[in-house]
Amino acid sequence: LQYLMRYVSVALLSNTDGPTLETISRRLEVRFDVMLSAMEAGGVQPRGHSFEPLYKRARKLGIGPAQMLHVSASLPHDPARVATLGTSWAWIDRRNRGK
Repeated sequence: LQYLMRYVSVALLSNTDGPTLETISRRLEVRFDVMLSAMEAGGVQPRGHSFEPLYKRARKLGIGPAQMLHVSASLPHDPARVATLGTSWAWIDRRNRGK
């Protein structure tokens, strides 16, 4: 992640609270360009949050939806949402479902 962050901006949107995001950042020894908790984004998945607050913060860095790659372990919720916004996505198969 540290290597990647030398070349691209990295944002973190998570179904957790702000203090937990700070803990994640410290443990990974990285400073995300944008960090946003589910509560800041309007609620937790699968019903809840809007990606708009994240996109708004990214726009302040000069990053538009087409320049973003959304990486998620959540199917089908996240990909469907970000695709409608013009963002590419990648799925991480944490539970080895794609055998």
